[in-house]
Amino acid sequence: AGPGPLLVERGEAEHFSLSSVVSSAEHLEHFRVYAAPTGEGGVEHETRRPEAIVAHTDSGLFLAFLPGISCAGDGADDLSLLVDVDGKMRRAIFPSPAEGSLVMGIMTGDGMESWLNYDGASPFRATRHAVRMERGSTRAWYGMMFLVPPDAVVQSDPVVRTFDQMRKSVSVV
Repeated sequence: AGPGPLLVERGEAEHFSLSSVVSSAEHLEHFRVYAAPTGEGGVEHETRRPEAIVAHTDSGLFLAFLPGISCAGDGADDLSLLVDVDGKMRRAIFPSPAEGSLVMGIMTGDGMESWLNYDGASPFRATRHAVRMERGSTRAWYGMMFLVPPDAVVQSDPVVRTFDQMRKSVSVV
């Protein structure tokens, strides 16, 4: 971070470290189960690989997550997460956890790239990712998204807007 705060909140609260921002952040827990179509809908469905989630970036600071788990009961690794590496979507491969431990992934979001003051260009890029599943497969996934505090100023020009104001302006009712 450059001179001055990394993040400012309405009411003049200032954060000078990422640790301070994260400790004030909202956390959204996610637990999802995705089921891909079986492909029984005709020839067109037989030739397409379903994208459960199209390529996108998340709006938070970052997402901490456990790799997806195949629900087939065969112990096979879930290989459905794709991440953008140098402009190409590539399959994410996670190491096998040591006995009694877990593997956790971290993906940066738009907030890490765009909403913090780095006194110039951000050293972070939001992770573009997608989920592509084999026909008839089911996967479970758990993660926690870390957002900036609701009163964090995420836009200063042409008008000052907080994260909460921005989120309400794009929410679907």
